[in-house]
Amino acid sequence: MISFENSAFVCLVAINLIGFISCFVIMLKSALKKNFLKMPKSFQKVYVLVIFAAPMFGSPLVPQPRFEPSYVIFIIGTILALLSVLIWIQAFKQIGIIPGIRQKSKVITSGIYGIVRHPLYLGSILMLLGLALAFRAVYALLYAPVIIILFTVTIFIEEKSLTEEYREEYLAYKRKVKWRLIPWVI
Repeated sequence: MISFENSAFVCLVAINLIGFISCFVIMLKSALKKNFLKMPKSFQKVYVLVIFAAPMFGSPLVPQPRFEPSYVIFIIGTILALLSVLIWIQAFKQIGIIPGIRQKSKVITSGIYGIVRHPLYLGSILMLLGLALAFRAVYALLYAPVIIILFTVTIFIEEKSLTEEYREEYLAYKRKVKWRLIPWVI
């Protein structure tokens, strides 16, 4: 049974899951994607913030069971969070704050995008893991594999769409940059 203490976490996860599902529907239906892109950029940014960023990164902060304090785990979590920020900065410099809602442009193949094809997702995963470890958040740490699966599904849907949109340019990029998220792993 869900207690009051756990309800904030459950609400954040529910919002986040709704966000991923709505994102999948938008990416899979070209008419919805076109309509979404016609909406004001401010709405698109608020959508990403409210549906993805706030629930995912807020989940380690809400009341939930905490594991025993450990300086080593805190340092690992802090390093992961800082690494995430560095990855985001590099990606944002090249592609913008919310790349999926931009109009068509050229495929970016240099910098961090020359190492992995989806650095923003990698940064998000590292941030969630880092915050969960730094704040000793049991539920958030258990939610991390779900987020990794959801980002993996997102990547496959997005890459199908990018291949259709950019054709040979994106296929050449995929041949050049083999790794979706983590070099030499996936």
